[in-house]
Amino acid sequence: MEVISENSYTPKTNKIKRDLLFLIIFTLILIIPFVNKPFHIDGPAFIAPYKTIFKTPFNPYGFSESFQGQQVDFFKNMPHPPFISYFISMIIYFSGGTSEIIIHTFFFLFPLIAVISMYFISKTVTENPLIPTVLLLITPVFLVESSQVTSDMPFLALLLFSIATYIYGIKYKNKYLLALSIISSNFLIITRYLGLLIIPLLFSYSLIEKISIQKTIKMLSFTIILLLFWSILNLMTHGELHIFKIIKNDSVLPLWIGFSYYGWINNFIGLISHLSGSTMFLFLIPFLCSSAKKHIYMLIATFFFAIFISVFYTSSYAIQYKILFIIFFGTGIYLFLSAIIKTKKQTFLFIWFSIVVLFNIFILPFSCARYNLPLIPPLILLLFSQIEGMKNSKFLHRFKIIIPVITLISIIIAVADYKFASSYKNISNKIADYIPELKKWHLSAWEFDYYLTEKNILPIDYSMIKENDLIIYSKNTTFYPIRPDILNRSILLREYPQTNRLPIRILDKASHAGFYSTGWGFLPISFSNNEIERITVLQVK
Repeated sequence: MEVISENSYTPKTNKIKRDLLFLIIFTLILIIPFVNKPFHIDGPAFIAPYKTIFKTPFNPYGFSESFQGQQVDFFKNMPHPPFISYFISMIIYFSGGTSEIIIHTFFFLFPLIAVISMYFISKTVTENPLIPTVLLLITPVFLVESSQVTSDMPFLALLLFSIATYIYGIKYKNKYLLALSIISSNFLIITRYLGLLIIPLLFSYSLIEKISIQKTIKMLSFTIILLLFWSILNLMTHGELHIFKIIKNDSVLPLWIGFSYYGWINNFIGLISHLSGSTMFLFLIPFLCSSAKKHIYMLIATFFFAIFISVFYTSSYAIQYKILFIIFFGTGIYLFLSAIIKTKKQTFLFIWFSIVVLFNIFILPFSCARYNLPLIPPLILLLFSQIEGMKNSKFLHRFKIIIPVITLISIIIAVADYKFASSYKNISNKIADYIPELKKWHLSAWEFDYYLTEKNILPIDYSMIKENDLIIYSKNTTFYPIRPDILNRSILLREYPQTNRLPIRILDKASHAGFYSTGWGFLPISFSNNEIERITVLQVK
């Protein structure tokens, strides 16, 4: 697997400098236009603890909040450890507010770390590390998540940084790089509990490199220091461990979805569909098929399998969405199989890919694009190592054609997501100005909850509702019905259909677009001219 020079653990050739400078500039060019993107999807959940952190820094989740008519314990319902909330709180403390531009600017650090780390990991696999690194950068899911204020991009950045520093630390027996890897792994684990997978990953790399098991165990035992500290705080403030609390909470990890045959099948279908659709790696298939006829036969077989799956799992889809599913799922299966064949020389990448696949299928409650982010680097390197092995004269020329195509598609998808996020902030301003003298309540989640609450339109409290009060809810962000006795007393006052000129759909049940959750559909992205959201205003009589 090794192609880097033995001369120095930090090669400082002009080519590396040019590559890194190009990657930094290209990354910033792609993500800076989204610096003012409204907080989106789960972003507000990571922002919510900042006031509590200022008051009780050792109990960041020690508060409850109103959620669609119910009081919920944040400690019980927040599925992630608190590193990102601490990071956001630090930004808010020093900047003096919750400015989207300022918070996004600090979060741009993570895609830069991810890209640079990917370059050095790629350098251990290929003589052309720039190409697989650019492939990671230009995927739709990477570009979209680079403008999110959630744990997903920080998780990927810390994961890649931990792996890169460990690989080079082992290779060159550099204790400082190994220490950086251990420190990064600590922060990775308290970013998302999935970060615990770094332990078997690094352990497997040590085995491959024939490092002493005793030495490896001793070294990796330091990766859980921050997790132990977080656990001690849990016991002191709540009397139980956060990780166990969320596992037992059916609203966070619903047993009927995640830990069942039904859930596993749905997770598998979603994962495979996203491997192609949220990465656009289906454009790599001509490279793979040009290597041997067996790849063509395999591609045909995967499409027949996709047709078979579509009969049972997309029977309610309109024909155009069935075709789109067959394309995404068929090419996803092909890419999946292509990645895991001929992996004898890439054992570590295969282990990395396999561990995350198994976790995403058997543990997570649903599938989505962002959950596949940790899969994409090993997928790219496994596929690229096969493509590069062809060594024909058209190899680099073809990438010069395909990279701009994927980049353009990713930018269009990122713009569609930006407009989707902006619609909630814009409509919140309109609703705040609508009949301002009346009390308003909302029944919503995610950014719609955040921006309405910011306008002093509070989450619904049924005990406080009075005659003539207004109730606001939406198609996508309202998960619980209005209480029947209140609904029966209410009349429809106004509706706000939200549209988007771009026919790309990110999260839309009508077109089965489930970029953020397969609960909306198995398509990573979809196409439709339908409204992207509908906001309804009721008045209580």
